Amino acid sequence: MSSDGSVQREGFGVDNIIIGTNLNDPSIFARIQPATTSGQYTSTESAEFSVANSGITTITTLQLCSNLDNETPVCHTFPTNIAPTGIDTFLFTQTIDLSADGARVLDIYDRFNK
Repeated sequence: MSSDGSVQREGFGVDNIIIGTNLNDPSIFARIQPATTSGQYTSTESAEFSVANSGITTITTLQLCSNLDNETPVCHTFPTNIAPTGIDTFLFTQTIDLSADGARVLDIYDRFNK
């Protein structure tokens, strides 16, 4: 369906429809580590995150990437078995250096292949 742009023949448009059987939808659910703290961070902080599956099929492999202050991203592939509406936790094997003073930006994102 589409809209004809006319006010005489009012209609509506539908966009971004997916019809398929492999509908996975991973999303970062929560940061577990590094924990929010009022103390000093170290140069060997662990990065651990929970990922939720908002899709309708099980996620069996997930690639998560971390990027500190726009440096080169570090990506890890995790075998998993996140059922629809399920949540799983992932710990990066490489630590991150948060010892420098000042505000830091830690981006975590998934590179899921649909």
